[in-house]
Amino acid sequence: MIFAKGFSPFNSDDFNRTKQLSDYWSRYLNNNGSILIITRTNFSGKSPTGWKFLDEEGINSLYDGHILKKEIVYFWSKFWVLIHVLPASRFLIDIASYVSKVIVAGTFKKPVSVYIFLTKNES
Repeated sequence: MIFAKGFSPFNSDDFNRTKQLSDYWSRYLNNNGSILIITRTNFSGKSPTGWKFLDEEGINSLYDGHILKKEIVYFWSKFWVLIHVLPASRFLIDIASYVSKVIVAGTFKKPVSVYIFLTKNES
């Protein structure tokens, strides 16, 4: 059985609380269970809503040192449906993530969704 829980730390002030919640829920994960953290960014450091869009380094540093395995995937809204094929089509996911991160967010500064998967590996 797989157990998943999702958090959405859009406001940078909530990251510490979100980490606390993910640590709490990780204790209850079955083997291969995942916690999904969702946020948005265009790597600009700001957003029209007043919340802070993290840069790529900030996103990569989230959950460093966490006891669970971390994977980060970027999706522009046009690619959101691909989340359902993770990890069945790794090549397709990697291409969509690259296009979302580098072209859509990096070049055009349009916000993309960031999915951070924390997975408990079988022991």
